[in-house]
Amino acid sequence: MANFKIVFRDDEPMWQPGCPLLIEAVQISRNIDSAQCYLQIKCKNISDKVIRVVSLQVSIIGKDSADETLVLDYFDSDIQVGDAFTPRAKKIETVEPQSVSICVTRVDDTKNYPKLEKRMEAVPLCLSKKALGERNAQGIECSVKTGGLKFRHREFGSWWLCSCGSANVGRTRCHSCSAPLSKLSSWEDEGKLELAADERRYKMASEALSSESYGSIQDAIEMFEQLGSYKDSQSKAVEAKAKASDLSQKKGKRKKTIAIAVGVVAALIAIVLLSVFVIIPNVRLSFADSMMQNGQYDEAIAVYEDLGESEKVSSATSYKAGALFKQDGQYAAAVCSFSRSRSFLDSEAQIESIKQQAYDDALAMAKTGDAAMAKTAFEALGDYQDSKQQIGFFCTVPISVNGTSIRYDSNGFISAIGEYTIQCDEKGRVTTCCLPPGHRRIGSNENYSYEYQSDGTIVETSTGEAWGDSVSTIDEEGYRKDLTTQSGQRSYSTTVDQHGFATRQQLSYSRDGQSDIGTVSRVYRNSYNDEGLPTSIKMDGSNYDNISTRCVKGGSTIAITYGTVYMPACSTETTMRNLKITAAIRGEI
Repeated sequence: MANFKIVFRDDEPMWQPGCPLLIEAVQISRNIDSAQCYLQIKCKNISDKVIRVVSLQVSIIGKDSADETLVLDYFDSDIQVGDAFTPRAKKIETVEPQSVSICVTRVDDTKNYPKLEKRMEAVPLCLSKKALGERNAQGIECSVKTGGLKFRHREFGSWWLCSCGSANVGRTRCHSCSAPLSKLSSWEDEGKLELAADERRYKMASEALSSESYGSIQDAIEMFEQLGSYKDSQSKAVEAKAKASDLSQKKGKRKKTIAIAVGVVAALIAIVLLSVFVIIPNVRLSFADSMMQNGQYDEAIAVYEDLGESEKVSSATSYKAGALFKQDGQYAAAVCSFSRSRSFLDSEAQIESIKQQAYDDALAMAKTGDAAMAKTAFEALGDYQDSKQQIGFFCTVPISVNGTSIRYDSNGFISAIGEYTIQCDEKGRVTTCCLPPGHRRIGSNENYSYEYQSDGTIVETSTGEAWGDSVSTIDEEGYRKDLTTQSGQRSYSTTVDQHGFATRQQLSYSRDGQSDIGTVSRVYRNSYNDEGLPTSIKMDGSNYDNISTRCVKGGSTIAITYGTVYMPACSTETTMRNLKITAAIRGEI
């Protein structure tokens, strides 16, 4: 295993104000054995939308070498809202880097962003202990921990700097601490916070005063006296003292009758036990339910946990998530969360109140966003409109091969593999596979076109830097039968398993199309999931015979990842066939 040493790191690189992609950290590591350096980048989506395409321009200044510039394109990054993105390490020429600057040149369809600037220094926020206490109480009410809000927030049109120090673009809540933008101004106003704290204490004191408990009345007296001249606190304190005195006199009279109660001690003990083990827990449960309905989710969940109500903890957690999603306008996610707690409080009513918004949200999300979440939302909507029909439009299909993403059109035909654009005919058969203009990969085939014969076989014509023009005949399963190039001919013999994937492949080489000059035997060991779909295809080795340099190559593995995709006119068999054909043609399987 190679040993690496970090030779450069920047945990606060410059950024472009208003850019939805934030470069969080930059690092360069050097292989101690070979002296080869690698660039590593960590980014984060600080916007309110999924980022699918990213382009970066990297400038590296070395100690004794010329400046190095890299252009990095990530066409299928699919960075979810609030998620980090760490692309693969990039090999660089610079050996002793001194500085690195990274400029975002494109995010999806937007290409113009401001120049790089130093990150804005946050302005410290100082609040009184009383104001901090009230801010913490208000934060609990909207499920935000306010302890990390140590700075003044700042707004700049399309983006804003949160009190926690994090930048946000086009969002209503901070991607880092979840603080709502609408609350930050009031949470920084010490005067308003202290006034709200007095009002909160006044209400608590008034509730305590309405009690018939001597201890609660004493609490009311203390709180009204602390409030001083706030509203009618002084007169309320006098009223509380009078009520406390009256309760004290009644308490003295009751002491004279204690002897009478000796005969019912056993009964009282039974009542106490009943209260401790039955009545009080039920009261606390009811109180926790009330707190949930009042939006005090964390406090209610703490009570459920204390009482050992694990099912209620799970339901309350889902209910809380649903309520927050609903408040934030994420209706599909809200329905999914409420559906996990249908029998809890008014979850069913909550779903009913946002069915139309959730349906619209799920439909949009299915086409452009998280298909798995959209499917779950349609399942939660049940019989609403055509939700059950919509569920049938979701398929489990390969979404990446060895980290290279695969995209599909609404018919279930592959439309792209990584940077390659795929076109199919009306039967779903691949007709072209090519890179976009300006993207050239030296040393590999780049553009392919396929013509289908009457027996279903394919004649391939490819154009590439390394091979020049070549023609292949490919069988109906997508495997090469032969390949003719300027340097000779190769004939392929493939054995497949019951799923149609290669288990063994033999290649014969010739220069003139007649006499063999060597053979290669490849053995594949394939793994499948419960649905019979391949999850990995491993080539144990390539044994070369009759070649001047005898050697054994091995160890390469093709990993296939599956995901949920929305296809209104889909066919899993069609997509699997296209995957096999396209992957086989490109030499990956």
